[in-house]
Amino acid sequence: MTKRKNKNNKKIPVIVGVIITLLLIGILLIIFLKPKKIDYHYAHDAIKEYLTYNDQKVYLYNLDELKIKLDKKEVTLEEYLKAKSLDDLFKDVHDNLVLKKELKDGGTKIYETKNKKVFGDNLVIIACHTTDGNNDVYFGPNLDYLKALKDDGCGKNFFEDKEFTRVYTIKAVKKVKDDLYSLTISDGTKEVVIERTLSKESKNIIKAGKKYIFYFKNKYGELIKEDIQEIFDKCELTGVVPEE
Repeated sequence: MTKRKNKNNKKIPVIVGVIITLLLIGILLIIFLKPKKIDYHYAHDAIKEYLTYNDQKVYLYNLDELKIKLDKKEVTLEEYLKAKSLDDLFKDVHDNLVLKKELKDGGTKIYETKNKKVFGDNLVIIACHTTDGNNDVYFGPNLDYLKALKDDGCGKNFFEDKEFTRVYTIKAVKKVKDDLYSLTISDGTKEVVIERTLSKESKNIIKAGKKYIFYFKNKYGELIKEDIQEIFDKCELTGVVPEE
């Protein structure tokens, strides 16, 4: 009876050792077989130039690296561009993109990714295509960086203020009929002709050859190009007063 107990006692450390070994093997398998997550670091709130491809510059916003997962292979954008082009990239990831906005600057397009499958995160992509030949591309994790593009890159000279003023010169005032008048307005480089119904008070205030403060309302909160024609086309004119 005593011998049997001793044998059982000897088996306990062996069983415990086997259990611990199996647990360690299981933990190691979980660590090494777990799919690797693409690690993006949002440590800085800035746009940085990533690389130049032909005449196109690629910028990253709040990204240290951009990785692409296609056909079960993960490569950096730089590695991808050694074999393919940026046009190829947009074709390859087309099904993962949603066109959110197209700017009237020549054709700049703003995309959002549908999910995290390709880039490892939900990204916004700005593919510049401006009339002055800017074809740069921007990648970033959110739409906030559109604001950062206002004074740089293909987003320059765009704004999205809901209410704003501009100072223009009224070059000519011409009566069309009754209280409807044609106004030729200039920003110093470009002129636009608009028709407005003027009140009796407005007729006494508005004179050709003088500068006025124009009050506008951006009804839809769109990105508006700093262009007198686009401002009058897209925004509501809410008031005009003489410049002091």
